[in-house]
Amino acid sequence: MRHIAALLPNSVWGNVLFVVICMSWTYNVINGVPCDDNNTAVLDTRDLWRIPNTIQCVDIRSLGNRSFIPDFPGIQSATTLHADHMRLVTVPDFVLIKLPNLQLLDLSGNRLRKIVKDIFLPYEKLDTLLINDNEILLPKTPFLNSKSISTLVLSNNKIKKLKLNTFMQLPNLVKLYLDRNLLNQVNPNTFNTLKHLKYLHLGSNQFKALPQIALVQSEAVLIFKGNPFNKINVNDTSRI
Repeated sequence: MRHIAALLPNSVWGNVLFVVICMSWTYNVINGVPCDDNNTAVLDTRDLWRIPNTIQCVDIRSLGNRSFIPDFPGIQSATTLHADHMRLVTVPDFVLIKLPNLQLLDLSGNRLRKIVKDIFLPYEKLDTLLINDNEILLPKTPFLNSKSISTLVLSNNKIKKLKLNTFMQLPNLVKLYLDRNLLNQVNPNTFNTLKHLKYLHLGSNQFKALPQIALVQSEAVLIFKGNPFNKINVNDTSRI
């Protein structure tokens, strides 16, 4: 398997750094102070909670599918919530009430299908939303409305189709992960409203031909690792 990376000609897709196949990749989406035992409030069903003096993160993964927790000192200062793999079918209500300073929300590995479009709009600090490994159904209208989210992870949601307006109300997206879905084609203009998009992961979908995609950012990175391409001519520099 070869690693192919090159600048596309301006006349084709602009100055887009196009990565067709790469040997390895990671999400690398969590920035800032990492969560550890000294700054993470850990809650579980036995009420054996560990609440540090300074709270940066809240971990509720052991609460199962509960959607409510009582107040405790310092919770409003938390910037990260780990609510992954809890069998949740909706975004927990307390997230919207008790965590006003949230910057990173991890809801991966749940059973989410629909998310209210404007649910995160009031949260001007929310930067990273992880909703990979769910059952997300993309609506005919724009998916989410947020001016703050810059990283959105939608990997492994069995998504088959994107509409032209799917991401149009996420104007500040910088990183978008759509890998491990069921996409086999995409309209070239699907992402052209995302003026700040610098990283687009479309790996491990069902593309059989290299799609034409228009991105605004110069030297933006596109990933296509793991797609069942019929044939890629690595010498065809008009496409790569």
